[in-house]
Amino acid sequence: MAYMKIELSDVLNCSSSIKQQVTKTNSLTNNVVSVKYGTDYSILKRNGIGSKLTTAKKSLQELEDKLQSLHKFMNHAVEKYQGADDYIKDLSLTYSNNFIEKYYALLKLDTKKFLAGKNSSLDFISKTLDSDVLMRINKDLKFRMKERDGKRFLELVGGTWEHPRDYTRYRDALVREYGGESGTYKKRFVNRLINGGGIPLYVRGRGIIEDNLMRFSGLENVQKHLRYIENPLESIKGTSHDFTKNLKVWEDFDWRNTTKLSKFGKSLGAVGTGFTVFDNYVESFYDAQTGQWNYRKPKEWRKFGVNVAVDVGMGAGAIAVGATAGSFIVPPIGTVVGAGIGAGLSFASNYKFGTPPKSVTDHTKDIVNKGIDEVSDFIGGVGKKLDKVFW
Repeated sequence: MAYMKIELSDVLNCSSSIKQQVTKTNSLTNNVVSVKYGTDYSILKRNGIGSKLTTAKKSLQELEDKLQSLHKFMNHAVEKYQGADDYIKDLSLTYSNNFIEKYYALLKLDTKKFLAGKNSSLDFISKTLDSDVLMRINKDLKFRMKERDGKRFLELVGGTWEHPRDYTRYRDALVREYGGESGTYKKRFVNRLINGGGIPLYVRGRGIIEDNLMRFSGLENVQKHLRYIENPLESIKGTSHDFTKNLKVWEDFDWRNTTKLSKFGKSLGAVGTGFTVFDNYVESFYDAQTGQWNYRKPKEWRKFGVNVAVDVGMGAGAIAVGATAGSFIVPPIGTVVGAGIGAGLSFASNYKFGTPPKSVTDHTKDIVNKGIDEVSDFIGGVGKKLDKVFW
């Protein structure tokens, strides 16, 4: 079979020339319209001048539409050809013995859905292995919420009260964790937490029992659950808050005042952030054609920053939506379910499809980068014009 090489630069130059003709044709059409409406009606009636001008305008508009369609077709064809060419090159790298080349191909193709699974798994595990999420505050304070007859109760799991000193142990643990005084958590209150079916926090028709809830102000997922079931519109504000909170990826590196379980969860979150940065680093700076790293182009640095921001933003959005959905179910089960929903959304947004394969996140990166490039080119063009004016 004969080998045919298409010079994409020549095709793009030809498409650019056609675009110029589109502009000229549009200008000519406007001139014809101006002539027609600027000519006296009695003159337009002579020898069908008005009708001929209308026909000329219609023909010019049809020519403009055809040229515009040809321009779009050529640009689309170049994009598809370039995509297919890149796909074949990336596919060939999967057989390379070079680790970076194979990893680059994995980032581009992800045929085994490894990347999508990796990201979603790390999101799920890091968000569930958290003492606050699982309501395992310390060895004495392990909570769960129960729903009975339209009521929500909070109770201690595995609590025992066999000796008077047990009450003192639980009371002091509650004071240390949630503040207040010894009298805030009296014997009857603590006994209900352990043996009496729990402390009521919400009653259908009556609403939240604020006096009881305020004693557990540190249980954020309990607070969210009760606020959302009382007023579902609160979940909109909550989603926005969770999104902003999840954007602060640097908090995964802050392990102060956390339990061993939370430290492990945060460490996985930090690993996920590290993978996000590394993946975009390879995609932005590694030139698969030359096998070299290219750090000299400002555009690549800009692309790197945009891509990291999109990945973090998409991940934060998925987690926030999942957390909101899970908050309508009693915690900690609802919180875990929410983390699962967020992980599922993360997997879907990173799932590559089509040829060449691209995920929703990839397409988002392309759109944002293209928009920033156009703005940058526009500002650069304005700057050059100002240079000519003033210098």
